Amino acid sequence: MLTTEAQDYLERLDIAHKVSVRDGAFTTSDLSTGQRKWLALVQAYLDTPPGDVARRMGRQPGPEFPLDFL
Repeated sequence: MLTTEAQDYLERLDIAHKVSVRDGAFTTSDLSTGQRKWLALVQAYLDTPPGDVARRMGRQPGPEFPLDFL
């Protein structure tokens, strides 16, 4: 279940072509700084309740942030 959920988020953030989930861990290849940040957001979202992720960001997300993600 976790693998399916993680893969869904990776696809929604358009980084699934560079990140996959194997044996419960992310595998990556040559991520940009922005893509690493998206991956960190996915990890935080999977590890913590959704409200905590938004609160921990500590600021309003920029216009490129997919609001439906949270």
